[in-house]
Amino acid sequence: MNCWEFKSCGREPNGKNIKEYGVCPAAAEKHANGINRGKNGGRCCWAIVGTLCGGIVNGGFNEKIALCSSCEFYGKVWKEEQDYNYLSPSQIIRLLSRQ
Repeated sequence: MNCWEFKSCGREPNGKNIKEYGVCPAAAEKHANGINRGKNGGRCCWAIVGTLCGGIVNGGFNEKIALCSSCEFYGKVWKEEQDYNYLSPSQIIRLLSRQ
């Protein structure tokens, strides 16, 4: 499950809220495709700048991680990926910065 499915935000491509808010950067971040077994940035949204969560546009990583680390979806991904190859927020940032 990707973040837009979990949150039902409607900001995925062809989603119900893209006319008002646009496509979410997490849903569009192709360089993150496959990270934590998600589509684009759908399972590493906490590492994608500019996502809209809780009605607030989240900025840079330092700003985001404080909010995201207490998110129910973040915890869900962390638990699910324990048996696989979970990438920590800092690992994801390093990976995306190479793109």
